[in-house]
Amino acid sequence: MKPYPGNHDWGSPKRLFNLRLARARVVVENTFGILSTKFRLSPEKVSLITMTCILLHNYLRSSKTSSSIYMPPGTLDTYDNDTLITPGSWRNEMDAACAIRDMPQIPRRAPLDAREIRDEFTNYFSRLG
Repeated sequence: MKPYPGNHDWGSPKRLFNLRLARARVVVENTFGILSTKFRLSPEKVSLITMTCILLHNYLRSSKTSSSIYMPPGTLDTYDNDTLITPGSWRNEMDAACAIRDMPQIPRRAPLDAREIRDEFTNYFSRLG
């Protein structure tokens, strides 16, 4: 999902949506970064085992016995006011076999249904406060 382009007033629904989307992307990026460095997933297999990996990741994070081994301090990115302060240690463990790679930026207009879905999320988040 794409953020709303441009700068928006603090507290506006579009700004709130963009902030929540950015935070969600950080969580997803951290999760898949950790998974791909720990389990060395090939791009061909990612679509088949994504849900299993998410369940395994959540279990390992929540388990009292494995959490400190799976994700020791410093594993996740550290942010302050949506600014990256310290990259997570998983980023240093990536190599050419890693499934996560930089993607080129391709400017294009989102389809109407994607913009409508984004607007629905914006309305939902603005009602939450």
